[in-house]
Amino acid sequence: MDVDELMGQVKTKSLQRDFLDWPVTPAEWTILLTVRLLGGYVNEDTLREHLLYNPAVPKPYVLTEMGFVNALKNLAVDNAKRNAYLSYKDETTRQYREETYAYGKKELRAKEIRTRNWRLDLSDKKAKRLLDVTFRGEKAGGVKHIQAIMAQRKVYWLNGWIVRIDDGETDESVADLYVTPTLPASKVEGAKGYIDHSCWDYKRSFAVEVECYPKRHWDRLKDNYQRNKKMGFPTIFIVPNQIDEEALKEKLFEWNATLVANSSRFEPDHPEMTTIEVMNLLANQNKDTTETSQSCETEPANQPIEPTPQEQSTTILEQDKSSENEAKPAVDEAFFQKEQLLLGLANKGWRFRLKEAKGKKYLCTRNDKEEHSIGLFDDKTKLVVEKHKIKIQGYNEKQN
Repeated sequence: MDVDELMGQVKTKSLQRDFLDWPVTPAEWTILLTVRLLGGYVNEDTLREHLLYNPAVPKPYVLTEMGFVNALKNLAVDNAKRNAYLSYKDETTRQYREETYAYGKKELRAKEIRTRNWRLDLSDKKAKRLLDVTFRGEKAGGVKHIQAIMAQRKVYWLNGWIVRIDDGETDESVADLYVTPTLPASKVEGAKGYIDHSCWDYKRSFAVEVECYPKRHWDRLKDNYQRNKKMGFPTIFIVPNQIDEEALKEKLFEWNATLVANSSRFEPDHPEMTTIEVMNLLANQNKDTTETSQSCETEPANQPIEPTPQEQSTTILEQDKSSENEAKPAVDEAFFQKEQLLLGLANKGWRFRLKEAKGKKYLCTRNDKEEHSIGLFDDKTKLVVEKHKIKIQGYNEKQN
């Protein structure tokens, strides 16, 4: 039985809550999300900087001190819904400082600083599905379809919202994404960014359908809309261009859907509401989309593939080899950003080393106080390292 039911706050579960039943609270999720976006390994002081209230730094979501401590503690232990999602390791570092006394006497003193580093543990199947999804089977769709899903998930993640993705593992008819927003803590605290630490806004959950070629699948789109409506979810349709948007609007009116400007207009207990968003990532090269004979699962091989946001741990998002020349400017930009990041850290005195986890090599950087993971040690990173002869322990320099 749920805690809310024991307290008499919930009589019956909503359809959305019964279907989604998230294994973590909003406070726990924001911590997991922050660790995930920072590379999967981070110290506790950095977590506090990102999640606790600071009037000088506006944030999309904020936790109280007590809520942060309790959520972090809960994530490190198993419970009835899930296994532990985080593990930690305490490290002690020694810092030296020079102290000056009378008559110009100087003395070097050492101070030991203890830090706790937190790491994601994705051995639990639910944690893997939430934070590092792997797509399986033809049901997941083609490369562009998957890229659009991952890009859309990143948008919701930056708001602190929790997302479930259809990874194609089962034949169950479900939406591409299900999203549940957080609740503001109160009128006063919510204005500062504080969120409700224990309750999800299940009533404002919605479904997202990514459609590469909507004009070829009107029956499927109608079934998806009616399924989401029956389950209590308003629907966001993602389409490639404005032509498809106008065509879909006509169909939605035929299906008696209530079309609103955007998802912020969705109201609780109104699953008939829908909205349409245009994503350029889905746009195909054909000028007349009505004449295409390709489905989303079998895309034309000569379409350029734009890079998604940095979802480095998701191995399914590989660029189509046939589009290397067309995507070259985007690749150069990504290389430039990586180059500027590594050179900036090196100039500030940060040291680099390689760490291996689950058969993959990750590049980490550290100074005397803290250590951060930059991400996978991929080919782009190797090019930057070789070009500027950056020293990396475990790669071109021996481990201490």
